[in-house]
Amino acid sequence: MTYYIEISYDTRKHNCSKMNNLLVNISNQHNCFRSYNDYEINGYDRVVKRNHCINTFLFEEIDMLQIYKFIRKINKLSKVYIESIYTDLYILFASKKYQRMFPNFNKEQIKINNHEENLVSLLKKNH
Repeated sequence: MTYYIEISYDTRKHNCSKMNNLLVNISNQHNCFRSYNDYEINGYDRVVKRNHCINTFLFEEIDMLQIYKFIRKINKLSKVYIESIYTDLYILFASKKYQRMFPNFNKEQIKINNHEENLVSLLKKNH
């Protein structure tokens, strides 16, 4: 099973290329086997409310310790946020901002297995 970790940051507060390189270097240190970027821009008229880069990192299930270490390093970065953690089957963690962006999202969609409790407890401490 594959774990997806979505990390976002405001492109108005960070240099995109430097931050992407930093995140990819950290992920490679922790056995990430794939990553990709997406950009999200929300607003109305001429007012931009959200201008974020979202990096998605993919990890294998056998590397739970490496995933845990990766999340700890990301939490130490300034103004970089973990939006969500999910697998192919279910959602493990969704930040409050992430939940507010989707009106049909309900907390019953979040499932946690025993071996994933450490990851979720680490995230709840920092959010």
